[in-house]
Parts: sequence; C-alpha cells; structure tokens
Amino acid sequence: YYGKCILQVYALSKSFVLTMATDGIVCFWHFDDGKLSIKLIDKLHHNQNGINSFDVYNVAKNRYTIATAGDDCGIFITEFEIAANAIKFNKKTIHSYAAHIAQVNGIKFLSPTSMMTTSIDQTLCKLQLIDDDKIEVVERRFTCVADVKGFTFYDSNKYIFIYGAGLEMIKSF
Repeated sequence: YYGKCILQVYALSKSFVLTMATDGIVCFWHFDDGKLSIKLIDKLHHNQNGINSFDVYNVAKNRYTIATAGDDCGIFITEFEIAANAIKFNKKTIHSYAAHIAQVNGIKFLSPTSMMTTSIDQTLCKLQLIDDDKIEVVERRFTCVADVKGFTFYDSNKYIFIYGAGLEMIKSF
C-alpha cells in the first residue's frame, strides 16, 4: 500500500490508522472494517528520514497533537483534527534539533505542552513547548545505557525505565 519500510503504526480510532516510515512522513489512513480496505487520505511530512518514535496526545474530541522523533535528531510536533473522514492541520509544525546529537528513539507527552525524549546519545530530555512555536529543553539527564532504544514510565510516571544495551531505572524529573 505504501512502498516504504513502515517503522510505526498507531490505530487512532476505529476508522483511522497512522503509519510512519523511513521517509519521515506520517500517513493518515481511513480503515473500513466492513470492506476490509484501507485508503491513504493525507500525509504530513515531519522528519527528514526514519521516524523511530512518536506519541499522540488527545487534546479534545477529535483533536490531537502528534510528536515524532527520528534518525535526523529532530523532534516535530503538529496539531490535527479529524473531521468528516478528513484530516485538518490546525497549526504549523513546530520542530527542534536542540535536544539531541544522535537519533532520537523515544518520545512521550507528559502534558499537552511538555514531553520527554531519549536518544542513542545517552541522554533523557524534558522538553517544554513555549508559546506554541518553540521547543525548549528544560532539563537533561544522562543514562549509563548504551545504544538507547527507548524508555517507558512505571508506577504512574514516578519512575522511568530506559532500555537498550542494558536497563536503567531513574526517578522521574
């Protein structure tokens, strides 16, 4: 259906699926389970190449924010809305290359305006969205885990497990 190596897939709802591939593009698909068909309805060019990680935050009914991170060391954020089987992009895409110096392999929203990222550069960054047009690093921690592949939260976000060539647990910051 797409012709690129798909790295991430996310079912946004019963009818909408997102895919992210080695070309750095987020594809929005309409899925019809009655016909067992899937149709590409829109594309959002985010990263310059492979999207390794993403997170979607539900802002309001049918309104979402997507954050992607990838091989290009970039972090991209776009707000979109689903309306009548179409995608409407509400704001310009905001991006930053200031957080990491190597491919970014993990990204998760903490709130609508803050997120956490990790990279094979062995750092974990807390980021803040400033005035809907700038992403700023507010705190940075280093990890002993080599070749970081990602992270996950544990116990209501009190702890963070960072994994790759090893595993480290730290308290959230």
